[in-house]
Amino acid sequence: MNAIDLLHELLHAHDGPATRDWLKKERVKLQPATPLSDALNEEPKHNQYAQAVEPSIKRELRENVQAVEPNVRAARAGDEKPLVGAQVSDNEKIVAQPKLPITALLATVSGRDATRLSKEDIREGRPKCLSFGNDVGSKAVLLVCAKIGVLPSLSRAIESLKFGRCSRIYLLSEPATPNVTDCDALAIYERGGLKLSSDVTDWPSEKNPISLADRLLADVTGRRVHLFAKSKTPGWESIIGEENWQTEGERT
Repeated sequence: MNAIDLLHELLHAHDGPATRDWLKKERVKLQPATPLSDALNEEPKHNQYAQAVEPSIKRELRENVQAVEPNVRAARAGDEKPLVGAQVSDNEKIVAQPKLPITALLATVSGRDATRLSKEDIREGRPKCLSFGNDVGSKAVLLVCAKIGVLPSLSRAIESLKFGRCSRIYLLSEPATPNVTDCDALAIYERGGLKLSSDVTDWPSEKNPISLADRLLADVTGRRVHLFAKSKTPGWESIIGEENWQTEGERT
């Protein structure tokens, strides 16, 4: 007689309330925990509030539970991986540490900003956009997006950020005429021998300066600061709008 037959015979011989109660408890132990999503599908029996929930609300709750259930299971299993939807890139982690040296500066300079920069007397209170020179690392890159014709007028501002000679200029679109002074371009200034590890071979592949900057910096890690940003730029410490022109006294 095998073990299963023996167990069956013993249970049959000792059938009674105590045995049935013991079996019921053992089944509960062996059953897997009911998934949250399945629990929502069950009809409520004693919860009057649950009985009043509209079907559309129940559907939305069910979808939300299904989205987070893998994370709950992972937490129960001791999985230390980031939660779904909460992954943080290495660069975004660096952005959250503003005391680190700056590896990349991006300045998207409008015509109005270019005029103000060309006239700015930094001796009377340096604006925030020109205050990052001492924070730039020994190996860094400055990317300036502006009209080609205004780049020479930005030379003093570029020097205040501790950068010198321009190493290359990328046009963001193909010029319609031989005169390129009104063309938008991305000028590259390198410091300390830092070389961009990615280059543009299928020009004009990127017409957006931020996309082009991200592509050129694909393999370059470190703190990134975006000057004259219109809104928060993912992966960059963004200095937005008039914040760029706050003087030291106004920032304290």
